[in-house]
Amino acid sequence: MTEQDAIEIASEYAQEQGWTWREPVSCKRHVPWFRTTYYSVYTNSNRRGCNIRISIDEASGTIKSACFLPR
Repeated sequence: MTEQDAIEIASEYAQEQGWTWREPVSCKRHVPWFRTTYYSVYTNSNRRGCNIRISIDEASGTIKSACFLPR
């Protein structure tokens, strides 16, 4: 899985939930020593309000956690 793949998965999930997707989007790969590798996707990064935060498992491509922060 690449960062672009993670962003596409997050975008589809946000669309299914009816959440507002705003640019710029930030994606970071995390490699913890005691858990599986995952990606964190943040929309409207570096701005306050209307943010989406989604964590995606790298191996399976499943959503680990997701939230919409309206303010």
